[in-house]
Amino acid sequence: MRLLASGYKHSTAELTVNVLRQLAKHVSLTDPEAVLRFIASKQVSKSRKELLITAYERWLRLQGLKVKLAKPRR
Repeated sequence: MRLLASGYKHSTAELTVNVLRQLAKHVSLTDPEAVLRFIASKQVSKSRKELLITAYERWLRLQGLKVKLAKPRR
């Protein structure tokens, strides 16, 4: 896993992979705007949305993209 090679802990890598799998079931990971719309529409806590965005940002960085996504508003 590239996350482990990038210095992330095993637990962080597992969490990120699980989140990305969940997102990929519902939306294309190659479309950041669609991912953000999906996350915004989910009925979950703000902290869960932040976790989803953080995991997605990690994936984007590993793809070579330097994208900073807006965190959800309260």
